[in-house]
Amino acid sequence: MKLFTSVKLTWLVSIGLLPCLVCKAETKVPCLIFSGNAETEHSIDLAKLNRITFGNNSMIISSSKDDASQSVELLYSLYHHLEIGDAIPTGLESGIESVDTDSDSRIYVDAQAKFLYLQSASSAKFSIGIFNISGHLLMTAELNDGDAVTLEALTPGMYIALASDGKTKLSLKFILN
Repeated sequence: MKLFTSVKLTWLVSIGLLPCLVCKAETKVPCLIFSGNAETEHSIDLAKLNRITFGNNSMIISSSKDDASQSVELLYSLYHHLEIGDAIPTGLESGIESVDTDSDSRIYVDAQAKFLYLQSASSAKFSIGIFNISGHLLMTAELNDGDAVTLEALTPGMYIALASDGKTKLSLKFILN
């Protein structure tokens, strides 16, 4: 019986099927598993991103070992359940950060006056978070269409603003002098 098994294994290797079978196998690893109102559950590899910073409207998942690695923002309105377990990582490219983009809404900054403005066709309130380039949340606000928030408290530098009403996600990179 062992001879027959080794013959099948040799045959699989010779025709190239075994490497394909091996490469398609996915391994479960310790992960942070997020779920909630979003359509899909997401698993983040604990070996890569292992720090959670909780803000007013969202949590930031980052690496405690590598400050240069990309952080992930998860809105409480979409991901409010967290567990640790073994899963197949979904990766950052799978849409953790993506929410449908509404082309009728936008945020913009008047750097001279130091204000961030929201324009939206939606009547929904947007939660705004402003982050430094290291991914640290510096300020939050709730804005409706036509509202603005002052940026006077921010020092000169580069920033990222994220806004969401739970359906639409907006982002803006800006520099203050």
